[in-house]
Amino acid sequence: MSDRLLAVLLAGLAGAAVVVFTRFPRGLSTAAAPHGILSFELPRTSARAAAMTEAWRREDKLADVERSLRIDRLFIPLYVATLAVFGVLAARAADAHDVLAGDDAELAGTALVAAACAAGALDVLENLGMRRILDGHVGARVAALTTLVAALKWLLASLTALYAACLLGRAWL
Repeated sequence: MSDRLLAVLLAGLAGAAVVVFTRFPRGLSTAAAPHGILSFELPRTSARAAAMTEAWRREDKLADVERSLRIDRLFIPLYVATLAVFGVLAARAADAHDVLAGDDAELAGTALVAAACAAGALDVLENLGMRRILDGHVGARVAALTTLVAALKWLLASLTALYAACLLGRAWL
């Protein structure tokens, strides 16, 4: 399979997976969590985190939240691997088409793989924070740290995908 086809396939699968995993399970949206589990990733304050868990408890949806966290454990290695392979393909294309010199391309590929892995590690920490909140440890520190690592995860994963896509675009267009 050519690198181009693989890159397009990976990008399509990653996009589809993000849509599926951010929409499942349905019905977690409440006034306190308007974006469902995505709101829970970024609770910001202990009051907001407590309001979300209490709304889910009242609506008997805590089992769905738990299921969403379990599914995310499967999703993490999938998106990390996808971003890493996408980064390596981008670096190879950048080297092959003289967008980056050999050493720079190797460094870019290594950095993209490291960034993908770091995003996955931050996601694991985020899930631990959400788990603590669900277990009733809704302190300001837990909510703030969960928000921080989730925001850093989204930033790092997005920048990794964007940089890889830019390298591929420059190499192939």
